[in-house]
Amino acid sequence: MISINMYSTYIMYTVYICYILYVQIEISFRIAWRRSRVFCNQSTIDSQALIGRGSLSCISGCYDTLGNMTFYCTDYSEVEDWTVGARTYQTTIFTPEFEAVFS
Repeated sequence: MISINMYSTYIMYTVYICYILYVQIEISFRIAWRRSRVFCNQSTIDSQALIGRGSLSCISGCYDTLGNMTFYCTDYSEVEDWTVGARTYQTTIFTPEFEAVFS
């Protein structure tokens, strides 16, 4: 932050100039779960409902979470007990360098 003080005869003015650096990022992921934990069937795929759980949590250079890890189911196997899906979303961070982890 840069502080600029301007003085007049009776009043002192302080003007603050802030430069906020923010970056719009796109997060794309493909994820798989056991179907017995995150259920998906053809109806789930057809309805394009978001399923799953968890979040992308910031550990360095950002705050809180970058978003949740819910996803659109794209395929599943009843026999092999798996669910697969993907999602893309945008979020804003205030630094070009950060680290995040799935939790």
